[in-house]
Amino acid sequence: MDKVSANKQKKIETVEKLVEKLQKAKALVFANYQGLTHKQLEDLKKKIRPLEAEMEVTKNTLLKRALDKTGDLKLVEDEKALDQPTVTMFIYNDLVEPLKHLAKVIKELNIPTIKFGILDKKSISSEQVLKLASLPPKEVLLAQLFGNMKSPISNFVLVLNSTTQKFVMTLGAIAKTKPSDAPVAEPVAPTIEQTAATEPTESVAEELKTKQSEVSGQESEVIQTEEPKESQNKEEVN
Repeated sequence: MDKVSANKQKKIETVEKLVEKLQKAKALVFANYQGLTHKQLEDLKKKIRPLEAEMEVTKNTLLKRALDKTGDLKLVEDEKALDQPTVTMFIYNDLVEPLKHLAKVIKELNIPTIKFGILDKKSISSEQVLKLASLPPKEVLLAQLFGNMKSPISNFVLVLNSTTQKFVMTLGAIAKTKPSDAPVAEPVAPTIEQTAATEPTESVAEELKTKQSEVSGQESEVIQTEEPKESQNKEEVN
C-alpha cells in the first residue's frame, strides 16, 4: 500500500515539473527517440544544455496530463503522435541553435524522428521544425537587420547634407546681389496718421507768420507818429 502511494506521489511530482517546464519554454519539440543509444542521446543533451535547452524522456501518459494542465494538449493534431516513445525538447531561449544540433543528429543518423512541435501556442509540423533549424543564427539575423536599417539612414543623411548645402549656397547668392539689381521701391502714399501728424505743424507756422506781420505793422506806425514830433520841436527852436 505504501509502495503504491509512493509511486503515485512520484507521478504527481513528475507532472508538476513537466508543467513548469512547459510553461517556461518558448518552443517545444516532440520526437521518437527509438534507435538512439543512451550515449547518443546524452551527447545531444549535453550540446544543447549551454544553449538554454534540455531534453527529457517521459511516459506519454504523464506528458499528456501535463499538456492538458497547460492547455497545450488541444494543439496535438494527431492523437497517435504521443502513443510511441517520446523525448521532449524544451527550448527556453533562442530556438535556432538547439534545433541545428537536433537537425545535425537527424542528418547523420536519420534519427530521432520528429513528431511535431509547438511554437507560440501553435502546432508546427516536423518539416517546419527543420525549416526553423535552417535559419541563420540569432547574431547573423540581427546583423542583417541592422544592415538593412543602416542603409536608409545613410541615404537620409546624404539627402539632408545636400539640402543644407543648397540652402547655404542660395543665401550666399542673395548676399552677393548688387544694389542696382535690387528692385526700386514704389512711392508709398502717406497714411492718415502721417497726414494728421503734419497738419498741426503747418497751421502753427502760418499763425507765427501772421503775428510777425502784425508786429511789423505796429512798429511802422510808431515810427510814423514819432517823426512829426521831431519836426515840430525843430520849428520851435528856430
